Amino acid sequence: MYYKLKKGKQRELIQKAIKKAGSERKLCKLMSITKGVIQNSRSETYNISGDLLRKLLKFLNLNIKIYNSNILSEFSPNWGQIKGGNNLIKKKIEGGVFEETIKRLRKGSSKYMKGWHKDMKENSPKEHHIWQYERFKKVGRGYRFSLKNKVLVRNRLEKQIGDFLISQNVTFEYEPYINIKGKVYFPDFKIGNKIIEVTEWKHPDEARIIKLRKKIGDYKGNGFDMVIFIPQNFRKFYKEIGDSIISALSEIKTFLNASVA
Repeated sequence: MYYKLKKGKQRELIQKAIKKAGSERKLCKLMSITKGVIQNSRSETYNISGDLLRKLLKFLNLNIKIYNSNILSEFSPNWGQIKGGNNLIKKKIEGGVFEETIKRLRKGSSKYMKGWHKDMKENSPKEHHIWQYERFKKVGRGYRFSLKNKVLVRNRLEKQIGDFLISQNVTFEYEPYINIKGKVYFPDFKIGNKIIEVTEWKHPDEARIIKLRKKIGDYKGNGFDMVIFIPQNFRKFYKEIGDSIISALSEIKTFLNASVA
């Protein structure tokens, strides 16, 4: 914190401390401060820091509680930065260069981020994909439901299935990172080499069906066994998916107990 003292009090403290120490040089050594700090404090150019004020009061054997009557105002540690920043913005606005400065900063930031993304993709692809996915999750609908093990999931159907797996003492991963030949997936539930995706979409369009079929093909082509859990009343909209659909919790048990072909 920083403190604004009554006029003359900051100078008075410094002069008394210099007198007791014997010289400015000795006071600098005792207080572990620079001559510049002493000069600025004596001239009262700046408000005094809480750390320096406590050191001076302790050195002079002055009661802090009694000295509080000499404190006029208290400021946060970054009060100077805020004040300076506001003054700088004001000057730029008055000079008509504020918008130009903002554009330049944005351009520089964009250039930096592009370089960062490029470096991450090349050297840490897994971490980069996970970072992007976590960012996407934060701006999406959110994870509003909590499983019995406190893991957050998106919807009631995922909660129903997650809690069922927990009740069956099944160890699973929720939305883990999987990279299949450069294509990244975050499946809803992964149990060993088995994957359960969950959907409640009504009337899926052709593009969605094609996407699901590709996903199933990618998983199965890389050693995973996958099913999509779809409520019974929606199954008729997913006929093109074939035998990769289940709609009952009992079918999950059968799926988990079956061996991968």
